[in-house]
Amino acid sequence: SERVLFRSKQWYQRRVRGNATIIGPPRCPFENRIYTLHIETGPDYPQQPPKMRFRTRINAAFVNSSGAIDMKTVLPRGWNKTMSIKDVLKAIWVSMGKAKGVQHQPQEGLLY
Repeated sequence: SERVLFRSKQWYQRRVRGNATIIGPPRCPFENRIYTLHIETGPDYPQQPPKMRFRTRINAAFVNSSGAIDMKTVLPRGWNKTMSIKDVLKAIWVSMGKAKGVQHQPQEGLLY
């Protein structure tokens, strides 16, 4: 089962600003590592997807050099307004489990 935790610091009508924790999936380069992500929604949420970035350093094809997550890679069918932040976090976790050719990871605890 996936291991994803989301806690929001601030809830406004449809605006969220908070952090989430993902524990790396089994049998992959991220196994049992703890990753923290920053999540923020804009005024058009849920019509527009949340912005997410890793705070913990990670080497993955769907994460850029500043930790931002490429939603088009994580959500190949795209975002729709019926989706939730939890859906995106699960998709990130699944993408981590499918990662190929990413063996070396930064030292645990390093941040962007």
